[in-house]
Order: sequence, then C-alpha cells, then structure tokens
Amino acid sequence: MCGLLDPLGPYVVMPMKTFIAFANGVNFAFLKTKKRGIELSLVLGEHPDPDRFKLVIVYSGTKSIYKTQIQEITGLDDEVEDLLIRAFRLTL
Repeated sequence: MCGLLDPLGPYVVMPMKTFIAFANGVNFAFLKTKKRGIELSLVLGEHPDPDRFKLVIVYSGTKSIYKTQIQEITGLDDEVEDLLIRAFRLTL
C-alpha cells in the first residue's frame, strides 16, 4: 500500500493495537489482520461495488467507511488501488 501512496503526497502510518491506520490529517484507510487475509476499510464519499464492500459505517454527512475482506494478494487489484487513491485524495 505504501508504494501506491508514496507518490501521492505525505501521509502517516499509525500502528495501533488491533489495526493500522493511514492518515493525512484525517484517517482514510485501515488494515486489520484476520486469520486468513486482511480486512481493508476505506473512507470514501462514493459507494463502491456493494458485492465487494459489504459493510458500511456512516462516518459523516458526506463520507462512509466501506469494509472488504481480502484473502489473497490478488484481491489488491486495480479497483482496490483506485479506491485507496480516491480515499487519500479526499484528505487533500
């Protein structure tokens, strides 16, 4: 993830007890390890594919947190990368 985010601008990686947060003033992504794979959460102002991002938590009037499970490295595809970039750009 850092390789994708580094060219976009400054951000902070914040390791917590149960997850890792990525922030640029405000949090825009979270990684949580699971028994198999990771849970990726993104703060977005748009609605990604509901078949892939099943859990939605309202974050503010214009943003929500969308969660997905990624079991294999192939799950980090172009769609996820694009959404991660969009989440980062919302912090600018």
